[in-house]
Amino acid sequence: MTCPSALVYDGARSRVDRKGTFRVAAALALRDRQRPYRTSALSEEAVATAWQEGLFGGELQASSGERLQIVYRGWRSDDAGPDFRDSIIALEDGRLLSGDVEVHVRASDWRRHGHGRDRRYDGVVLHVVMWDDEGGRPTLRSDGASAPVLALHPLLTVSLSALVGRASRQLTPTEPCGQVIERLGQTYVAGCLDKAGHLRLAGKAAAFEAAIASRGVEAALYEGLIEALGYAKNREPFRQLAQLLPLASLEGYLQGRGQTEAIRRAEALLLGVAGLLPGQRRRAPPGDYAVSDLAALEAEWTRLDGSHWMAEGQWNFCRTRPENYPTRRIGGAARLVVRALAPKGQPGLVSFLLGSLDQPTAAAARRAIVNALQVAGEARPVLPGRTLDCPAGPRSTSLIGRGRAMALAINVVLPFAVAYGNLTSQSSLADRARWAYFAFPRLPSDAVVRQMCRRLFGASASSLVDSALRQQALHHIFKELCRPRRCHDCQLSAQSS
Repeated sequence: MTCPSALVYDGARSRVDRKGTFRVAAALALRDRQRPYRTSALSEEAVATAWQEGLFGGELQASSGERLQIVYRGWRSDDAGPDFRDSIIALEDGRLLSGDVEVHVRASDWRRHGHGRDRRYDGVVLHVVMWDDEGGRPTLRSDGASAPVLALHPLLTVSLSALVGRASRQLTPTEPCGQVIERLGQTYVAGCLDKAGHLRLAGKAAAFEAAIASRGVEAALYEGLIEALGYAKNREPFRQLAQLLPLASLEGYLQGRGQTEAIRRAEALLLGVAGLLPGQRRRAPPGDYAVSDLAALEAEWTRLDGSHWMAEGQWNFCRTRPENYPTRRIGGAARLVVRALAPKGQPGLVSFLLGSLDQPTAAAARRAIVNALQVAGEARPVLPGRTLDCPAGPRSTSLIGRGRAMALAINVVLPFAVAYGNLTSQSSLADRARWAYFAFPRLPSDAVVRQMCRRLFGASASSLVDSALRQQALHHIFKELCRPRRCHDCQLSAQSS
């Protein structure tokens, strides 16, 4: 379809003629239907607002002619990748499409932004645009599949100017759990959050009990730590790395080595299996790595006869803070493993980390675990950026800083300690882990916490979310209730307490 004619001007050019008189060379002209897709002031944020708030109506029909019905519009993501996650779209043949929704002003923006070559967009099941300038063709993903295109402009229930105005200001949440404190009261909401936080810990501990039973104590903790170092963007490749290079194999390579050699060997092995050594990558800026002597890592990998590794394309560097690059987190993992295993005769990761819980107070145990998990890096100057998306090198030399160490403690070590204490009938260990968990202060925010705060409390996060326990509660509610759309089971969706 074409954009409607409107009082949108292409602009005017003026010049001074030879006699010095001012003459308008081109008058302000209306843009007409023959030139439909010129530059527009409409932003993607306005299109996202129209989709999020459901500011459209009538029969929904994809540009290909297929009728659609929206079951769930999804939740707004502020991370790299598609704009909305976990959307559910019903097709006229009865099939349900579950996945992501990407929004653009024009359908051609998909190609212009390179999404068709980006694996992160392979979960897109609907491409929502204001205008379809691609002639009704479906949107092609990098995996060869396609997604239907839905043009919103003919379906809008508000004017474009009103839509732009709505997008420019924060509005009251439209979810059934919105304005939760006003509806249910602060005391009731706080109780719900504390209960959900306890359930989150119990669920994680149960998962670790199953992992210990199937893979062993040391391996379960190692895999949990490695996976958690990947954050959301690289969690899956880090999980695969831990499976391809198990702790038992890594220990075998490190036996009898001094600390310096053990660190170099562990880092070379982890980076080599990950496919992230400089020689395995198309482009590898030095600032991506934990060490400056990259030649030594390459030589170590060659001596170990490494021949099988993951593909570089499995890892995500785009829109990732340089200090969080997987190459640097792998360097931190290598040093953490060596610290626990090699130089001083510790029996393993479990004894090294859980021994930190043997403190007189919960606060002291929390501090000890965080200190044990932190890993410093080389003191090097900040290097130039590697891409436009990442304009600066690592600002911190830490390979595992305090914030990430806190996240590892609350998501991995403490739930593991509860599980291990339960399985070995060490109730005092499980109790100390629970006390430390409840004593943890608020962690650095993440995408889920930000999304849930907006959903429940509005534009500004509530002061109720003042601890790691309540942040974990938001993760639990999101995973167990929001994503599967179980609003009817959620206590925060009730109309009154």
